[in-house]
Amino acid sequence: MAELIGALVEAIAGMITAIAEAIPAIVEALAYIAVGAITIIAYALSRQFRERKRREWKERPKWKYLDLGIGGACLGVLVGLGVWIVLPRSQQAPLRGSPAVEEPQHSAEFRLVISRRSDQNSNELNIAVKRE
Repeated sequence: MAELIGALVEAIAGMITAIAEAIPAIVEALAYIAVGAITIIAYALSRQFRERKRREWKERPKWKYLDLGIGGACLGVLVGLGVWIVLPRSQQAPLRGSPAVEEPQHSAEFRLVISRRSDQNSNELNIAVKRE
């Protein structure tokens, strides 16, 4: 049983470590996306930037579509992330026994079984929760 708990703790610690190691890469990716979105925003708002880009694109006309396409995609990603962050989360269920909410009286069961087997021994942890 102690080995099973140790394995669970080790797995949770590994997940937390993986998340902590991924944070710098996520921040860097968001920085590149923000820089990419600046192209299309500056093109729409700044006359000087727009004229400079038009001069650049006269020499290489295919880059116009590439720059505006990447800028639009980056702006779309940023808008999507912003909407996802701003949207309200689902509400948690109120405490049981609250007079404002009546729960249906259906019987249900949640069962979690964690087992570890080896040649010498076998460990099994059963957790069963019955709703009444």
